[in-house]
Amino acid sequence: MDATQQKNSVKFSHLTNTDWLVCYLMFVTDLPAANTRERILNVAADLIRARGFGATRVDDICKAAGITKGAFFHYFDTKEAMGVAVAIYWRNLIERLFVDAAYHTISDPAEKLIAYIDFRKAILDRSIAAFTCLVGTMVAETYASHPTIRAACADTIDDH
Repeated sequence: MDATQQKNSVKFSHLTNTDWLVCYLMFVTDLPAANTRERILNVAADLIRARGFGATRVDDICKAAGITKGAFFHYFDTKEAMGVAVAIYWRNLIERLFVDAAYHTISDPAEKLIAYIDFRKAILDRSIAAFTCLVGTMVAETYASHPTIRAACADTIDDH
């Protein structure tokens, strides 16, 4: 893991597989942000999943995060830079969710498949905004207009 990935990585190693699923289902905005940058990313991910990247304004993110625009631009040079960072942040969260999922511990293929389906069903047992894939939403909207966001989303999708 390079320095950028470590900086953008979220450490929740104390959580169990079930805790990860619960955190995902409640979404990261329900987790306390360790710092302002993380709070911005939490709020941005939530708003983008609900509204889309284009419809989510920096002002909306600042208001929801309880910060000034100056604080936002202290961490991100542009909205696009925040979009890249939130895609990386999302990837780190989702990577842990799927890697630590209990279905990986089951050896019987049929039981493993059923456990995987149950895992996916649990994710879908929420409102659409609560289970929408952030990077899927962003890449569909920005693939032609924001190549850096498209690349960050592609890295997440390709690795999953």
